[in-house]
Amino acid sequence: MREIDKSEANILSKKYYDWQKENASKTYDSSNNRFYKDVVLNLLFCQRGVCAYTEMHLCKEATFDIKNWKEGKYTISKPEYFGTLDHFDPNLKSTVGWLWDNFFMVHKDINERLKRRKQVDLILKPDLPEYDAFKLLDYDIEKHLFIPNVTNLSEDEIDRVKTMILTLGINYEPVVDQREKMLNRILKKIKRNFETWEEAEGEIYQFFTAFQFCKNQFI
Repeated sequence: MREIDKSEANILSKKYYDWQKENASKTYDSSNNRFYKDVVLNLLFCQRGVCAYTEMHLCKEATFDIKNWKEGKYTISKPEYFGTLDHFDPNLKSTVGWLWDNFFMVHKDINERLKRRKQVDLILKPDLPEYDAFKLLDYDIEKHLFIPNVTNLSEDEIDRVKTMILTLGINYEPVVDQREKMLNRILKKIKRNFETWEEAEGEIYQFFTAFQFCKNQFI
């Protein structure tokens, strides 16, 4: 799970962003809100088209291209993408239902079947300035599982990271299966000198953090 930059430099939905400064406390009304599509597509832009937690592919780059925005609004009438809008801290949904800082786009099954309304811990909130995947996480390349970085973390932090890995579905079995198949295929090519790390990096469209962990362990 890589860092996500949701700062003002990456705000394309400027009308929504200005509106939420005064109206974040409005009741969340899902896709009925006039800014729903703008929020979703701006998040996909910030997340580069993948799930904020699992890094599974949600849409092609052309969907969130900056060219699709005009005067702070997304202009494509019916964009196609997987995923759903997630409130990172579900307890804030009823009090600040349209707060930009609490939104991520995630795979629908992760949101609805796993995370749901579980308690969250900011230790793995990927848009925080202090978030660092390589400080907090490690990667078991044999099992293709994310694990806490025991070298950098206290016992309490290790437990917190373990809990959030489960809560966010980072090691959900269908996710691991896809991650393993993609990365093992890449690793096989590299080991046989059919492809370089740089060539492989230019081709991947999901599981970017796991790929980087694999690269770091081999180089």
